[in-house]
Amino acid sequence: MKWKISCITSLNNCRLYPYFTKRGEEWHKLIEKSVKNLHHQLDDLKKENNTALLKQKNDFEKLIGTVDGMIKKATELQKSKNITEMQKYRTVINEQLAEE
Repeated sequence: MKWKISCITSLNNCRLYPYFTKRGEEWHKLIEKSVKNLHHQLDDLKKENNTALLKQKNDFEKLIGTVDGMIKKATELQKSKNITEMQKYRTVINEQLAEE
C-alpha cells in the first residue's frame, strides 16, 4: 500500500486514522490488562512470602525461648553444684536435641 505524504504527516486527514486509533486502543487495553495481572501476581507472592516469614519468625522465637530456658536452668544448676540435678538435666537436654 502506497501512502500519500499528506496521509503520513497528518493522520487526522488520513483514512487509516480510525484503524490506527482502534489498534492503539486495543494495545493499550492489552498492556493495561497485563500490568494489572502482574501487579496481582506480585501481591500474591508478597502474601505468600509474608506468611512464610511469619511462620519462620514464630519458630525462631519459640526456639530462642527454649534456649533461654535451657541457659537459665544450666546457670542455676552450675551455681547450685548439685551433681544429681545436673545429670538429670543432661538427659533433658539430650531429649530436646533429639526432637529437633
